[in-house]
Amino acid sequence: MRTDAVLLSLIFSFSFALPGITLLAEERECTGVSIDIRALIGSEPASDGVGGVSAASLDSDIKDLASQLSRLRYEKFELLDFKQQEVNLRSRRKVELPRGQKLVFKPMYVEGNRVGMWMRWNDHKGMRLLDTLMHFECGETIVSGVESSNDHGYILAIKVHPIYK
Repeated sequence: MRTDAVLLSLIFSFSFALPGITLLAEERECTGVSIDIRALIGSEPASDGVGGVSAASLDSDIKDLASQLSRLRYEKFELLDFKQQEVNLRSRRKVELPRGQKLVFKPMYVEGNRVGMWMRWNDHKGMRLLDTLMHFECGETIVSGVESSNDHGYILAIKVHPIYK
């Protein structure tokens, strides 16, 4: 009995002294993800077909997206909506977006600093715009868009963070 107590004490001490060694009780369990969704519209197509928007020309709510938006073919971007959702792993969530669009997503896994999430984005008529499994680096924003007409396109900027208990 005393030997067991000494052994547990040594294991407990070394778990703090040696990096990479943790006790099972110290590990946190990921229960779901927090998802930030920004819906934007891009307009005023660039005459040369290549955008060149600068952070200075963007609203404060989307300035952080300047480098990604500058790769798109529009000169003007407007934030239509912002939604924040929390969803359990392997649970499906449906989100209503502006102009009748819908986004359905299902976080599939969390591995370290990476989240795999299935997403389906439908337009106001129910036509599928996107149906894919995306792999997110936590804290980074993925920008995806579709051209709606010759003069504008819809863009989603999505950021994902794991939720631990």
